[in-house]
Amino acid sequence: MTKYLILLILFIHQAGITQYKNVESEIKKVFPNDDVVFLKNSEKMDVDVIDGKLKIVIRNDQETIYLNKKISSLGVLERNVSYSPFFTEISELEAASFIPNGNKFDKNIITDIKTEKGKSNSIFYDDILEKKFIYKGITEGSITTLKYNETIKNPFMIGGFMFGNYIPTKNSEYSITFPSNVKIAFKSYGNMEGIEFKETINKGKTTYTWIRKNVIPISIESKSLNIKYIVPQIIPFIESYTIDGVTNEVLGTEQKLFNHYKEMVKDINLKPSDYLKNLTDSLTKNKTTLDKIKSIYYWVQDNVKYIAFEEGMGGFVPREANDICLKRYGDCKDMASLITTMLKIADVESNLVWIGTRDIPFKYSENPTLSVDNHMIATVNYNNSWIFLDATDDHIDFGLPTTHIQGKEAMMMTKSGNFEILNVPIVDAKTNSKSDVISIKIDNGIITGDCKSVCEGNWKGQLMHQLNNYSELQKIAYFENTFRLGSNKCKVINPQLTGLKSREKPLEFKYSISLPDYIKLIDNELYLNPHLIKHFTAANEIDVLKRKHPINEDYKWSAVSTINIEIPAGYMVEELPVNKSFNVSEFNFKINYTKTNNQIIIDQQTNYDILVLKNENFEAFNKMIKLMTNAYGELITFKKI
Repeated sequence: MTKYLILLILFIHQAGITQYKNVESEIKKVFPNDDVVFLKNSEKMDVDVIDGKLKIVIRNDQETIYLNKKISSLGVLERNVSYSPFFTEISELEAASFIPNGNKFDKNIITDIKTEKGKSNSIFYDDILEKKFIYKGITEGSITTLKYNETIKNPFMIGGFMFGNYIPTKNSEYSITFPSNVKIAFKSYGNMEGIEFKETINKGKTTYTWIRKNVIPISIESKSLNIKYIVPQIIPFIESYTIDGVTNEVLGTEQKLFNHYKEMVKDINLKPSDYLKNLTDSLTKNKTTLDKIKSIYYWVQDNVKYIAFEEGMGGFVPREANDICLKRYGDCKDMASLITTMLKIADVESNLVWIGTRDIPFKYSENPTLSVDNHMIATVNYNNSWIFLDATDDHIDFGLPTTHIQGKEAMMMTKSGNFEILNVPIVDAKTNSKSDVISIKIDNGIITGDCKSVCEGNWKGQLMHQLNNYSELQKIAYFENTFRLGSNKCKVINPQLTGLKSREKPLEFKYSISLPDYIKLIDNELYLNPHLIKHFTAANEIDVLKRKHPINEDYKWSAVSTINIEIPAGYMVEELPVNKSFNVSEFNFKINYTKTNNQIIIDQQTNYDILVLKNENFEAFNKMIKLMTNAYGELITFKKI
């Protein structure tokens, strides 16, 4: 018996170290330009009713091969599995590395697995834990494996599966197995072409399986949409489950999702404190309805510091407005809780709103699960128009929706206790504006001028957020870098900034410039490139051969500039460039030149009236950039009289 046991162990060991023979050469044929490849990325979810309780377990299985000497040169790779113990339990974690050794692989089983508090750059406090471990001895051609069970404690918290990553995948598989007393449905999102689907029934259980092979990597590109917009994915949800004849409804419709949200907020803010009532009265007494709303909104913006929390149900349930008011910090849910409670005290009807930021592509009808939204705000209806109050942006003016929710659907809880789906408007390009006026003179070959730059809308809000966090030295550097016109020799003189602390007023910069060695004097002629303000440059041209995905902007915008040039004494205008323009609905520009008795006036306007520039627009956009670049290179010629 001992002999057979030894042979069995040897067989298992030998199988473990030889199963990857010839894998490296085969993978390089399929993915010749990639340094890391998932040989396998598999999630198999099993849903069952055991001992009168719903049990959800996901078996994760990953195999990764490393094909680049630089990646493997350190010899060690740190890995971790993150989870929230409130919602998830991790068990049966197994990790190993297979290191090439001649014609075979040496298998190293990871035994040192530590559980530590997770670290996040964006969450101030959460309950995330990490299972941490290290693969050692990694060389080119090494393979790592990772397997673990993920037990989902809350049936509302099932996630989806994406068939795509920034790393290519040889075999990608997702499956769901469930019995007849559990009703599961799913929705797909994105292009499902090339994904094989099959449904099987075995011993009274149904299994849905999706398989995709040779999944190419997603390109990492600047200003790209979230990967959820790009890759195909499966979004499963438990509609209901029956235990001992009792059916429990879960998800599957917008109404079910709202019912869950409503249940989470039903017990908050039932009794506002005297302190909160007195504070609200002091802010709103004898004011109009509009001024009441503004006063409360701006007070929360100014006095409640945004701090993200994701601890258990604290990541979903708003905290009491009384507590937020006293502590003066909270996350988006807490700010919405406080705003709606204060407005109620002030006899202004308001509503709690669930919403997904622009990182999430889904509509509520496409994905009626908790993954459809990640944010919470308040809203009021004033003069038959919805105003969205998102105090997490402490520099945005009242009435403007924040940039990260524009164009999104929002689920609002109505006064009657039901819900309504609203659409957050996209702020018009001309509202998010920057305008420049520059008046210059030419004297002894030096350009001097007085300048003013004015920013409004989301453009203003973005700058205010930036500048309010700058030190005085950083502000000086910003002025010099931003308002240095024409060349690096330009001196920015006496910059002044107004409106940095103002509500609903433009942000205004005033400054003077001195620009030497910019005018070209040849014989009796002066040559001036008057385009000191450029709304786009050649650097904005899109490489259509390399760029794979649409370009995402924070907001639509409009830029205008007027340059007034005093004609130098003793000179006449010999040649002016002709007017230029380009116009499609999504983006356009025009440059007009006008000559008066002693001045040349150059008016320029550019509108970027689109949030997401799609690939089919790239050619037209590049055409505009080339026209603008050519226009920016044209000169005004002055001839000596």
